[in-house]
Amino acid sequence: MKQFILLLLAKRRAATLLLSLLVLLGVILIQKIPVSFFPKTSKPTYYVNISGTNMTAEDMHEDFNSKIQGALTSVPSLESHEVRYYSSGFIQIILNFPWRMDLTKAESESENFTTSIKSIFPSSFNDPVLYYSDDGSSGYLAVALYSAKLTNAEIYDQAVAILKDEINSVPGIDFLDISPIRQLKAEVIIDPNALLSYALNIDTVINRISSEYRTSSLGSFRDGRRRFSLRTIGAIDDIFELEHLPVATVANRTLFLRDIAEVNVYYDLPNNVYRVNGEPAIMIVAQPKQGANIKSMAEEILERIHNKLPAFSEIVEADVLVNPAAFIDVAIDNVMNSALTGAVLAMIVTLAFLGILRNTFIVISAIPISVIYAFIFLYNLDVSINLISLSGLAISVGLSLDAAIVIMENIHRHRIANLQSTTPVSIEETIANATAEVAQPVFMSALTSIAVFLPLRFTSPLASAILGDLALTIILTLATSVFVSFTVIPLLAYYLFRKNPSFMKGNTADHSEPPQTIIMRFSAMLMGFLSKGYSRILDFFLRSKIMSFSLLIITAFLFILSLFLVQKIPFSIIEEPASASLIVDIRHSDMDNINDFILAVEPIEEQIVNLLGKENIEARFFSTRNNSQGQIFINMINPRAATTAIAQLEEDLISDTTWTFSIAPYNPAKMQIPRTYALQIAVSGSKKQEVFNYMDRIADQAQQIRRQNESRAYTWVGTAPMTSPTNELLFRLRDEVSIEIPEYSKSRLNTLINNYISGFKPITFVLDNGQEIRPVFRFPEVTSAEQIGNILVPYQNKALPIKHFFDISEHSGISNIMVVDKIEITEVRATAQQNIPLTELAQFEKMLQERINENISFQPGYSYTFLDATALMKETIISLRSALIISVLLVFMILTIQFNSFLLSLIILIAIPSGIMGSILSLYLAKSTLSINSMLGMILLGGIAINNSLLIVDFFINDTTSSSKKEAIMRASLLRFSPILSTTVTTLLGMLPIALALGDGSNVIQPLGIAVTGGLALSTCFTLLTIPVILSLASVKRKGDYVK
Repeated sequence: MKQFILLLLAKRRAATLLLSLLVLLGVILIQKIPVSFFPKTSKPTYYVNISGTNMTAEDMHEDFNSKIQGALTSVPSLESHEVRYYSSGFIQIILNFPWRMDLTKAESESENFTTSIKSIFPSSFNDPVLYYSDDGSSGYLAVALYSAKLTNAEIYDQAVAILKDEINSVPGIDFLDISPIRQLKAEVIIDPNALLSYALNIDTVINRISSEYRTSSLGSFRDGRRRFSLRTIGAIDDIFELEHLPVATVANRTLFLRDIAEVNVYYDLPNNVYRVNGEPAIMIVAQPKQGANIKSMAEEILERIHNKLPAFSEIVEADVLVNPAAFIDVAIDNVMNSALTGAVLAMIVTLAFLGILRNTFIVISAIPISVIYAFIFLYNLDVSINLISLSGLAISVGLSLDAAIVIMENIHRHRIANLQSTTPVSIEETIANATAEVAQPVFMSALTSIAVFLPLRFTSPLASAILGDLALTIILTLATSVFVSFTVIPLLAYYLFRKNPSFMKGNTADHSEPPQTIIMRFSAMLMGFLSKGYSRILDFFLRSKIMSFSLLIITAFLFILSLFLVQKIPFSIIEEPASASLIVDIRHSDMDNINDFILAVEPIEEQIVNLLGKENIEARFFSTRNNSQGQIFINMINPRAATTAIAQLEEDLISDTTWTFSIAPYNPAKMQIPRTYALQIAVSGSKKQEVFNYMDRIADQAQQIRRQNESRAYTWVGTAPMTSPTNELLFRLRDEVSIEIPEYSKSRLNTLINNYISGFKPITFVLDNGQEIRPVFRFPEVTSAEQIGNILVPYQNKALPIKHFFDISEHSGISNIMVVDKIEITEVRATAQQNIPLTELAQFEKMLQERINENISFQPGYSYTFLDATALMKETIISLRSALIISVLLVFMILTIQFNSFLLSLIILIAIPSGIMGSILSLYLAKSTLSINSMLGMILLGGIAINNSLLIVDFFINDTTSSSKKEAIMRASLLRFSPILSTTVTTLLGMLPIALALGDGSNVIQPLGIAVTGGLALSTCFTLLTIPVILSLASVKRKGDYVK
């Protein structure tokens, strides 16, 4: 190493140029790295929806399940799947792919599957529709358009013409909705009496309508040089001519649709209606594709809207109501500011400890240069700037100073000693000697830190997805900090200290120490005071074995106490970022007109505004989903106001038989993680209805526990599938009638009844603006079971009721069937508060099991089983524990190679429990959570504690001047006290702003900050005392013993 430093200083101009070019390259690449809230990682999930006639769940399961399951086996990368059958004739298929799978590949496989199942379903079903959903966690962009001179209808028409194609071409966009004020609709209400008067059946009418409107090709022929294509065209071209559509020919007379039905073509409100601050508005809503960068999408769309506004005929203003890019920017800026604040505090502390301005400048230069160099690798490894990678940089602020402080502190010590020497050497020799002396411990310290974080890249899929970027960022920053410490630090030291008169003029007469500045005197006084206090405390514990063992017993007791307390700390996979937005979902139980629904919601919206206060609301808008459902989006002035608002609304908006309210925070930066339950109980048996009965009774017992514990036990209790039965009319064909009247087969009768009940859409019109309209053909609404039986069909100049063909009876049916990975499930499920300890959940589970055993007796053949609902959490915890064990083994191997001693390696590793102990105690006292981030803090603290103990042990065994073992321990401890304390305090202050969670979004990594800051303070104190004490008790020899 000495020869390398001498060569570096000899070629200093070339080295400086090369290092400067690397800094320039890093600065350029930083600006090209994409910014997102969370890492570019996901677990792709796609949904396939199939809707059709009102088949029951049981019939669809019987007819289609085996075919669907067969098609699912052909999806190559599928990890798991779920098929849900609903009584309304609706099927949903959920496709789950592995973590970190390429989204393009997952989407392609999902599209191929969707295409392959089209042939499974009859023509009465709509084509399968593929989409993805993340419960809104991907966020969306909402922009309202206003104009003082244009009507909303005019704004809409121009917005579609000017903006639609422009926005749809933005990379990453999946869904775009420019909401119209009105929408063309068509409805055809068929008169059953008119059909009978002409002896017509509805299936005959449907066939005629389809053929009359359809365009058909008839071939082609040549007439000389000209070629003609032949095709028939429909009887009508325009939807407004719908009533003139021919439907039948009776007695040489053509019947038109108006003869048998009431035809309505009209403009009405669309299904999605938006009102901003109580007034109708034109809204542009855009949603990203799964895994797409919503920040870049939102920014690109807003830029294109801004550029296109002048193209409107009059002045149009755009009001951004929901912008996830702004939230992400603020959150990222807050974390960045926290890191910068920590860096500034670290610099101040470094100045206080080192005392010399030039020394401080050299050391703190390692922070930006190491980070810039790390970004060169991050760019090439496709790591984005996100909350997790920035957390790694915040941690690295302190860690990157470790090597620089140790080397600079040693250069300073050698330089001062050289100034006082009667035979001084050159500044190059001084720097090379000082750097080479600590090269091995610095390199091994960095290597052990890297070994601590390296296994995090190979933990469980969820933990790796969240922490992979963080581990990589820390590893790269640590590696670059070592590179900087052995290149940039010696070069800067040379340039700043080369003009020493003693060295330049060869004068050996005066080598006194340079005059001290105020900062140097303060630093000397501070370090003198702290060193003296540390010396006295350490001497107190080294004085006798009784005191030494007492310290170790206290440490062991606190460690055991921390293991007991960890069970009382709530566990969550990762904290959700605090958001200032919330959503109020509103549903009316009996509303079939969207105008009436909007009018009914107006006083509720006014009530909400009065309750929360206009001054606390930044923006709000109301949107409808259909005739009876909608939501109010509210953006409060800050996250604290949003939390208060949610509590107020939950207390004030009470659901009843008419209105149902659901209040939840809206989080555009929520990380997509698999949904987990706090409780899962599988119930099995031969008869489904009996199984459903047991499921309901178990759910009731869970609800009672929920009520007794004021919802702390379970926030929601339900069943999968739903156990509420459906009312069914069963039609059994009379064989004698079918023989007597063969033209009415069972299949035809089924179609007639279905058309009468559900209606049909035989034709599609395409408007000039590209909008597709499928008029709904339906009969008057059926309101009773008796009315179904009295449906009349023509037969030989008379009419026969449907009940003439069938025996009709009323039964209860199954409303929902769920098949997970080919297995039909029947489970009771519950969710709990996010931050509830796993031990508490286990207590509630035990309590529920006791209540089930006391209150429910199961018949033979029926049973229940508690499933491991927290398996995902446990898998994550176990994988992080495994990562810690692997880290310890790697560090042990590195230390054993370095010291060639198992005993010394074990002594150094004893520092790890102090780091874990400090993290647990600080998390418990701060009432924080045991999350992936906080467990990372424990691993980090273990690494820091190892580095601190490594420095003490290394200097102890290399001591050749001390006369006794105690003196050697005291000397090594005091010699390393300053760099250990300075690196500890810089790391602590670097993480302090994160622990305080200053600003929106920073609460996500707050547990990490708490674990590191609180734990670091405690663990450093114990490491500085326990390692020397163990060295005094252990049979360890130093080099000085062998020399003597």
